[in-house]
Amino acid sequence: MERGQQVDAIYTDFSKAFDRVNIDILLHKLSQFGFSHGLVSWFKSFLSSRVQQVRVGSSRSRPISALSGVPQGGHCSPLLFLIFINDIMVCFRNSHFLLFADDLKFYRVIGSVQDIFLMQEDLNRLIDWCTENGLSLNVEKCNYISFFRRNKKFDSLYNMNDVNLGYTGIVKDLGIYFDEQLNFNSHVNNIVLKASKVLGFVLRNCRELSVSTCKKIYLSLVVSVLEYGSMIWSPYYRKRSLALERVQNKFVRFCLYKLYLEIPENHIYDESLKILHMKSLHQRRINADLLFIYKLLNGQVVCPELLSRIPFNVPSRNLRLQRQFSLPHHSTNYAMHSPVERTLSLINDRGIEILGISLSHFKNIISELT
Repeated sequence: MERGQQVDAIYTDFSKAFDRVNIDILLHKLSQFGFSHGLVSWFKSFLSSRVQQVRVGSSRSRPISALSGVPQGGHCSPLLFLIFINDIMVCFRNSHFLLFADDLKFYRVIGSVQDIFLMQEDLNRLIDWCTENGLSLNVEKCNYISFFRRNKKFDSLYNMNDVNLGYTGIVKDLGIYFDEQLNFNSHVNNIVLKASKVLGFVLRNCRELSVSTCKKIYLSLVVSVLEYGSMIWSPYYRKRSLALERVQNKFVRFCLYKLYLEIPENHIYDESLKILHMKSLHQRRINADLLFIYKLLNGQVVCPELLSRIPFNVPSRNLRLQRQFSLPHHSTNYAMHSPVERTLSLINDRGIEILGISLSHFKNIISELT
């Protein structure tokens, strides 16, 4: 993206993936993984001869046999499904892929028409894998998106079983809205709208409650919406940041009215936050970024791929100018404010200690940041 290149991503949707796991194929894969014969027999007994029925009140439907699938809610079921789908990686010879349970997407830099053909080849292999393993893709819910920054882009077209995949300019990926420019404007607009609705519900139902109770409800129901996945989409333009703060400002004014029975004429947002012992959403996002990097570097978040991208600085004799991380120069705001880059830059600029200290000590350090 920083180099002005285009990235195509295909988002897939499996039809009832957990319910359509072929038991015989699953048992075969367990054997290939090295499970003993006795353990495979135990899983066969666990998965076979199951029935299911629907109960409404005291009435029950006629039981029917469950010939496929792993029992949803069972302790072993998530692991069994992961083992079943694990070899799907053989499909992606030309592209990168990301897989979370049955949520699969794969992507590739598109520099020519040939790259589009290579993406299509991976998609074809995925279709063949689904056929061999008894799963099916919901073509209507599968789509693709092109991430690009330049005015012109390659006109991609992908198909699945002779049906063209739909193109989308915005895709929701695990609760985060991604748009073509990766500026997350759509995501901010959506969460501001959703949080405003929840805040309205909170204010209507908390008129008789104390300020401390209202704060707990607000943090639980509203701030959780405004902060989910913030390290990914945290805005660097003031306009977007203020749109988020306006939601919290409504709650602040509500609390001030409860305390003083009227809103002071000289109401200043930052000063009011101090009265209520609250932090701005901007500062909370910074703290969340720093906490994530701390956990990543101290082994509390396990992600070797992301950890390998942390550019540690090699110590030199000039300790006064020493920085913890060696960050490259970026020509675009997009790359300069990408999640890891902006957090490491903040650590360098403020000289924050992040290694060799306890989590509680680190939380105390970042709580004092303004």
